[in-house]
Amino acid sequence: MITDFRTNVTGGKDYVVGDIHGCYSLLNFALEQLNFDYKKDRLISLGDIIDRGPESHLCIKLLEQPWFKAISGNHESMFCDFEKDKFTFLTNGGEWIYKHDYDGFNSMQEWYKHYQAITQALPRAATVKTPQGFVIGLIHAEYLGADWNKINLNASSLIWGRNRIRSQNTSKVSGVDHIFCGHTPVDEPITLGNTTYLDTCAFFDGKLSIADLSKFCPDTPMDCITTFIQHSNATGTHSVKCDVSEDMSSIWSIEISIPTGI
Repeated sequence: MITDFRTNVTGGKDYVVGDIHGCYSLLNFALEQLNFDYKKDRLISLGDIIDRGPESHLCIKLLEQPWFKAISGNHESMFCDFEKDKFTFLTNGGEWIYKHDYDGFNSMQEWYKHYQAITQALPRAATVKTPQGFVIGLIHAEYLGADWNKINLNASSLIWGRNRIRSQNTSKVSGVDHIFCGHTPVDEPITLGNTTYLDTCAFFDGKLSIADLSKFCPDTPMDCITTFIQHSNATGTHSVKCDVSEDMSSIWSIEISIPTGI
């Protein structure tokens, strides 16, 4: 069953954020610029909260915050499978798991089991309704079907797929007014059909894109999106280009030693 985040009944706003990838400080900067109200507003992550960036140990704690909602990305999936496949997780930016204090827990294993249970419970697809009544579909990577209501929640393409964006498929998906997804790094948010891609390389070039659903309109979906970048001397926000090749596998090819014990 597709998870329904329902309409925000607190009188606050709903925001949708692209891949955070361990960039906790950048996220906080963006929320500050948005005047985010932690008592009323909600932030919905499109997955890949962790890995690659410098503050994954802080980002994973976001899953325990009442104002933070999320769907699963492929990096959350790899985190959940860490005990079975350490190599895949660690070679995709997961080495942070060994490089922080496990505050409040007696051991790394206890810490891991706690957050594994939380990440395993994350949905692979969700919907949320805007104040104007538009139904927004939320997935991490892509939906290849034509009807949102026929989605297969076990399809690997939901967290790994890139076929739609690589083929520049502009066909629309019925059953929802719009879909937001992340996963594939883009220079700037782009829309194909009624699907918008929000992963603007937070970990790689310091850009984080967030959609304000209170401003969403199906005819002009880009108008509700702001891309934030934080410099050491930043006094505000602005958008920049992020040149990222389609095949980034060489960036992640690193040599690591895997500790034993978990």
